[in-house]
Amino acid sequence: EIDTLHFTVSEGCRHVFEPHDQKWNPSTDEAGMFSAPYSIAYAAIHGDCFLEAYSDAEVQKNMADPAFRALMDGMSYDVDESLPSFDDYTITVTLKDGRTFSRQEKDLPGNVRHPMSWDEAEHKFWNAARFCAVDLGKERYQKIIRLCKKLYKLAYMR
Repeated sequence: EIDTLHFTVSEGCRHVFEPHDQKWNPSTDEAGMFSAPYSIAYAAIHGDCFLEAYSDAEVQKNMADPAFRALMDGMSYDVDESLPSFDDYTITVTLKDGRTFSRQEKDLPGNVRHPMSWDEAEHKFWNAARFCAVDLGKERYQKIIRLCKKLYKLAYMR
């Protein structure tokens, strides 16, 4: 359904779009992690983008997929130096039938102006735990969460 995607981003986001040849052609896990076009295409096609998107094999598989490439090739961006670093951006989506949708995003979850709730942080923690080199077990993961919640209650940790 998507024909093109255009982003207006802050100066602080330039590094995930440039250099163009590198960001539109990642070939390793690390290159994929720091490529906005790759991450955006992955999320659009798969519905979400988390650590499973960034193995070398997954990056190479997606980059070889013509539909994935076409979506990335339909992306463009410009930098608006008046935007605050990292937090604000605009996306304009044009569908193949010609309809256009735009959205300006300001307070992204997990930033200073819009901190994640404990439920959101815990959900993300459990997703990340699946990728640990050594599985610590459910009880230890729950203990880590309890300790983190206690740390946050300390005045000098906020």
